[in-house]
Amino acid sequence: MILFIADFPTAENVRDGMFQRIAAIDSLTKNEERVYLNISFKKNKKRKISVYDNCKVESLNYFLHNLTITKYLKKATIIYVHSVYNMLKIFPFGDYKKIILDIHGVVPEEMIFLGKRANAFVYNIIERMSIQKCFKLIHVTSSMKKFYEDKYHICLDKRSIVLPIFEKNKIHVDQNKWNSNMFEFIYAGGMQAWQNIDLMIEESKRTYNKNIKFNFFLPQNSTYEFKSRIANCFNATDIIVDSLPKEDVINVMAKCHLGFVLRDDIVVNRVACPTKLIEYLECGVVPVVKSPDIGDFNSLGYSFIKVDELCSPLKMEELYTKVENNYRVLAHFQSQTEESKVILINIFKGANTEFEN
Repeated sequence: MILFIADFPTAENVRDGMFQRIAAIDSLTKNEERVYLNISFKKNKKRKISVYDNCKVESLNYFLHNLTITKYLKKATIIYVHSVYNMLKIFPFGDYKKIILDIHGVVPEEMIFLGKRANAFVYNIIERMSIQKCFKLIHVTSSMKKFYEDKYHICLDKRSIVLPIFEKNKIHVDQNKWNSNMFEFIYAGGMQAWQNIDLMIEESKRTYNKNIKFNFFLPQNSTYEFKSRIANCFNATDIIVDSLPKEDVINVMAKCHLGFVLRDDIVVNRVACPTKLIEYLECGVVPVVKSPDIGDFNSLGYSFIKVDELCSPLKMEELYTKVENNYRVLAHFQSQTEESKVILINIFKGANTEFEN
């Protein structure tokens, strides 16, 4: 039995980047018996069980249902933990010899960035033990693997799988967009501090002219705040602020030319593989960046425009050339993803038989 330590991906939560990753991994286990434990330290005071085909989802409280959690951990042949956040929720009961840790992001460094130093201290302890002891480690980029090797002075070659956050979407890119005299920008994401929303709004105002249109897609609970920040700086026909299902956002994205991904030059971003950035490349959208050093993209030679270059005139033929180059970068990610998926699928196939170290 495969045991996942995470909440189950649903239509309601799958727009979140973390749940897109969880859904992508779950798609590799559709034919396997599996259980998801959605564990909370404060919520889930009443045990709840849901069933989706051959998948059972249990919502449990760490303290009230500790015995149930422990039984599942002992019964499982593989324990797949999504992020160091969830490693804490099975501490100290998890058997590291059975654990595959999908790291997602550098949690202690994220906590420091948010000013939560006490949390960073706790997660550093959990992370150190996990990196040193887990059966397998799933990294979203090669940069992430190297970061941990440097941080803990350890070689992770034998226990690591580099699996980018990547879905093989069938996207019809509107080729007519390259014949347009209108440049369309897009942003699809949240309002978190690391997204640099204020900078994006400032640069959008500075860049705005009659040949530019903006599309901003955010979670439903963020659209009002975003609209209040941009005030009345754009003609109503030149801006869309909305919350849409992912498929609809992708359809709009495929018609756009440029997309904002304004990440700071910090370790959290240097090891990341933002779903948004992959989607931009898939849709033929040129990334507009603050720092180009995001995950493995720069080392692979992706094309971008720095945000402070937007003051220069945009040229459609130059954007098209950048997009063509980015398709080659995307092909690398696709190849790496497929190879890593095969490795992971083979591990999952043996999950309901005796676990082999």
